[in-house]
Amino acid sequence: MKKSFFKTVSVFLAVLMLSMAFVPVVSAQADQQKITALENEIADVMSRTELLKDDAESKVVAAELDDGSVFYAVSWNDPEIDGRVNFALMTEADLISEGYLKSSGLSNFEIADAVTRASYSFWNGSYISTYGNSVTGGFNMYLSPVDAPFVFNNGATVAGALGRLVFAATGLGSTVAYAVGVLITVAIKAMYHFGKNPDGSIVIQVPYASAIAYAAGLPGYIKVGSITYWF
Repeated sequence: MKKSFFKTVSVFLAVLMLSMAFVPVVSAQADQQKITALENEIADVMSRTELLKDDAESKVVAAELDDGSVFYAVSWNDPEIDGRVNFALMTEADLISEGYLKSSGLSNFEIADAVTRASYSFWNGSYISTYGNSVTGGFNMYLSPVDAPFVFNNGATVAGALGRLVFAATGLGSTVAYAVGVLITVAIKAMYHFGKNPDGSIVIQVPYASAIAYAAGLPGYIKVGSITYWF
């Protein structure tokens, strides 16, 4: 996942539209007020997420859920599949109950270490993988049958943290990472029940160009399962 993938792309919308011929389409224009509300919520969430660890081994993001509990998202490069980043979601209560944390109130270093050690145990198969090139490419986010409902039920809080995690894991600029957080939230909130797989998992496809377009206030699309969602 080279940073060059995320440089500004010129003249991309026509290519994107042609590539999505004969795919079911849903328009988000009628939901503009809801999207604006989500944008404000995501902006607030991402401002409250905290990057606890950012090195070659893994990235760890912390955020607070609506009920006041803390959850963590951790990512690491897949050792066998190039261009794929695995990620796991876990709560502070989970870490304590499983013995990775003895108590709350520890330092960021101690928490990040515990989350990193627990990552494989809490990994349910979710990942982010890149595809294509800087013009026609983007990334797919696969949410497992366990993680997808967690993201759906906690909405913008988890999606915003995932946007921050994507930023840390892939090198996306902060503006585009913010857009990714909004797009993931829209995908989950609006289309989860329509685009999910029979087992409850879901794949969200975000073209680089669409994330950049969204950040610039231009039209674009994401795919939620087999459904194309235009904004």
